[in-house]
Amino acid sequence: MMAERNGYAKAALRSGFLRLETQLPKILAGSRDHARTPVQWTSDPYAGFSDATPWILGAGDENTGWNAQDEAEDPNSVLNFYKSVIALRRQFRALVYGSVKFIGLKRKDYFGYFRTLGEQQLLVECNLSNQTLRREPVSGNFKLVASNYDRITLDGRLRPYEVSIYTC
Repeated sequence: MMAERNGYAKAALRSGFLRLETQLPKILAGSRDHARTPVQWTSDPYAGFSDATPWILGAGDENTGWNAQDEAEDPNSVLNFYKSVIALRRQFRALVYGSVKFIGLKRKDYFGYFRTLGEQQLLVECNLSNQTLRREPVSGNFKLVASNYDRITLDGRLRPYEVSIYTC
């Protein structure tokens, strides 16, 4: 399928049916190549992927602060947040095997639910927007076990793109 698509594109360009300068932005808008660049391993030239010039344009151009080495060393990085959430799945079986009760189903940009297994219950709340949201009113004794923000207690709001997980 991809070979057919590439062959069509080459033929269309040769014939003058397509003009690269007008069509390339449209092609790139639907391309996955932006997400398929080599892993940015370090802040070294070419992102530690290779000593040779990369075959794909842009590979390693934005690797300072956005690479695996820096993420691993930063306790507040996305990488380390994911590691902590994976560890929670091992610690709390309810996150894997528990029943699910969704809350706030009609709220825009809010995703919240309880996971319950036996005596174990967790609340997961996610703000899917770049705006602060009012927290869904729930009752109970909550203890924060993970968040992508520093937070001590439930304070009635979810900050932009906040994810918080509580034991109940």
